[in-house]
Amino acid sequence: MNLLNLTDEQSKALDQLCKIVNFGADCLENSKIDRKKIRIRKKLFLLMMSAAHNYTEGIYELCKQSRTHSCFVLMRSLIENRINAKSLFASKGLDGVYGYLLESYNEEKKMLERMLELKKRRLCVPMLKNLSEKHLNKKIKSFDKIINTIKKKYPESISFQKAYNRAEKIDEFNRIKKYRSESLKVEYESFYRLYSSNSHLTLRHGLDTFISVGEDDILEILLSGDVNDLERILQHTFYFYQDILRMFLIHFKSPFRKELKNYL
Repeated sequence: MNLLNLTDEQSKALDQLCKIVNFGADCLENSKIDRKKIRIRKKLFLLMMSAAHNYTEGIYELCKQSRTHSCFVLMRSLIENRINAKSLFASKGLDGVYGYLLESYNEEKKMLERMLELKKRRLCVPMLKNLSEKHLNKKIKSFDKIINTIKKKYPESISFQKAYNRAEKIDEFNRIKKYRSESLKVEYESFYRLYSSNSHLTLRHGLDTFISVGEDDILEILLSGDVNDLERILQHTFYFYQDILRMFLIHFKSPFRKELKNYL
């Protein structure tokens, strides 16, 4: 496979990602998971595994066309998703699980509060047309009740909100358990922040990524991306995807787990 006159290293990285994505798809499609036999931790992890697979497939398809710019947003989501997935298992109890849920409920509550504010200001927003203030207030109160219940039952869950805090908690848990693992905090500070700056289009990364200076100081807008970024993106994607796939195969006792080594 050498669709873009890639270097041997780039072509090899593309093929490697293709093979493990296909293997991951087979694992997911052929896993017989009884919904009644898995609890909330594994249900949430299954959601994250499915999202990670979709992000990875998207990155692979974009890389085949050298659309590296669009990969940055998906890379950021893939890295954050992996941190979230690992945090589910980074506590004795369910603090990591409810930390993730607590953040989700808080975000939904904030969204409803903003919608209510827009409604009160009589702003013409189509999506609010059929929502009454009474309905929004009722939903906000229901989220308040859920949030307060979680905080009371799982007080440590508060410290599991936000990706950076989760990364710290995972590292702390691994140290206590003496697990050999790469530091998630280091990965957050390096990989996650790198791809976030590309995704959020901070000034320096935005200029470097989407604009170059040609001859006579003429600015060139880079629409497709830089083929030289391909190998880095493919290698990072492979690393994060294979790790979350490995977690899936282990936690769900998949019959395919021994085959993963053939793709590493």
